[in-house]
Amino acid sequence: MRKKRPLSIALVGVILAVLFSGCSMLKLQEPKAPPSVSQGTASNEKKEAKDNRTGEEAAGNRTVEGDQREAAGKEAGSEGTLENDLEARYPWLNELHPVDREEIERILRDPLFYPVEPKLPDANLPEVLWAIPPGPFDGRVPDEGELQPFLARFPIMKPYDSKPLCFDCMGALDYKSKLDDYGTLYSENALNRAAETLKRLGASAIVAEAWQTFPRPETLYVDFVKPAMPALQDDPEYGKIPYRAQVNIEVILDASGSMKETIGGKTKLALAKEAVETLVRSLPKEANVALRAFGHRPQPTKEASCRFSELLYPFGSYAADRFAAALGEIEAAGWTPLAYSIERAGEDFRPYQGEGYTNIVVIVSDGAETCGGDPLKAAEALKGSAIQPFFHIIGFDVDAEGKKQLSALAERVGGIYRDARNLAEIQAEFDRLTRWSEGWEAWRKEAMRDLGKQRMKMIERLDEMEKEWHSASDRLEIIDFKILNALRHEEKISLSIESYLREKELYPTDGIMDYWRTHYRPLLQRQIDQNFMTLEEEIERLTREQATKQRP
Repeated sequence: MRKKRPLSIALVGVILAVLFSGCSMLKLQEPKAPPSVSQGTASNEKKEAKDNRTGEEAAGNRTVEGDQREAAGKEAGSEGTLENDLEARYPWLNELHPVDREEIERILRDPLFYPVEPKLPDANLPEVLWAIPPGPFDGRVPDEGELQPFLARFPIMKPYDSKPLCFDCMGALDYKSKLDDYGTLYSENALNRAAETLKRLGASAIVAEAWQTFPRPETLYVDFVKPAMPALQDDPEYGKIPYRAQVNIEVILDASGSMKETIGGKTKLALAKEAVETLVRSLPKEANVALRAFGHRPQPTKEASCRFSELLYPFGSYAADRFAAALGEIEAAGWTPLAYSIERAGEDFRPYQGEGYTNIVVIVSDGAETCGGDPLKAAEALKGSAIQPFFHIIGFDVDAEGKKQLSALAERVGGIYRDARNLAEIQAEFDRLTRWSEGWEAWRKEAMRDLGKQRMKMIERLDEMEKEWHSASDRLEIIDFKILNALRHEEKISLSIESYLREKELYPTDGIMDYWRTHYRPLLQRQIDQNFMTLEEEIERLTREQATKQRP
């Protein structure tokens, strides 16, 4: 019995080892489902792969195309998967033949068109011009090599970017579905809508690549600088006299007996008449002039001479012959009724009362009043009337008494008094009046000249803007042509995209330049002309304002 024990022990060990081994195998196999559950028949396996692809198993069996869809679906965010997003954008996808739908979805998923869909603004041409951002080649035309990256990215759209000519002709062979069952199981209209969408997307992508900057018309206009009102800065006394609508200047010339005295071989009267002639000849033609003299005709008595002051040239524009004839009647002979002459001058100015007139009295005399009148009182009365004259008094080779009275007269009425000892000094004083009288006309001319220069500057800028538009449209057309030609050569697109751009007047670019010539150019030209006319009116208004400004 002892000899058999080892065998029994060995047998028990074998049995235990088998038992433990079986238990381990059972534990390893325990999580597996029975073959009938996990795998099934071959036909069930195919059915599961087609209809119930979910979870990790579906992810493991996705194609590269499916991976792209998932990535795009993630970009779509809360809108869900790419397929759902595309169906939301393009509901007609569900009405397409499956193989056509697959091709069209491939195009719609292209990064050029998804997730951001390129769009040409649904608006008229001028709004489109500035709604599209400039492309990468703004301001220049790229060479062929620079366009290659865009051409390589552009998907094959043909034939789906064009509506089928018919659904049962030779062209049907270009479509994956061969256009079978359209009109029965699938929608012909859906295929047409797909073509409209694709040609719009393709055209939009091409335009975005080629687009140029067109200068905005409103950048052309720069406000005109209003001309400043000129001032006689070198003559503060005459600078106080306002420019008004009408200037009236009356010269009162002393022809008393003392004016027979000579200076440099000529009588003082002859020199004074020469200076007066020069003055009125140099005044603006719009100015009214008048000539009054006293003491110029012999009278039987002093009393008669003191009551004689004559208007030899009534107010009106300067006429050389008539004015020379009036001067010719003046000869030094009588007394000096200065006060009476100032009073009579008031009658001469009577038609020119009020704020619309600038009235100036110029007195040339070689002495004081000799007829017992009060010239200061007479001048003060005239100054306070509605005539409101400005007095410019020249003491020509005057004595002390005369200078005292004449300067006091000027001071009393806020006028100007100056001594003159010869012709040159008289003319120098008259030149001051000439410069002032020309001031308003000179200002007008200067303002109009400046305005004209600015108008020409604006026309030049308008011409320059037209050149910039022309250059931009030429560049756009060249780049569009290069892209369209290359894509057609590579059989990526049909002619429908070019036709779409023609409809939008974006290729060729004749439509853009036609719009410039028929709309913007005339519009800007009218604006410049209107601004010019408005500022002309402004110049006239400023002149009228100055004419009714302050009392002198």
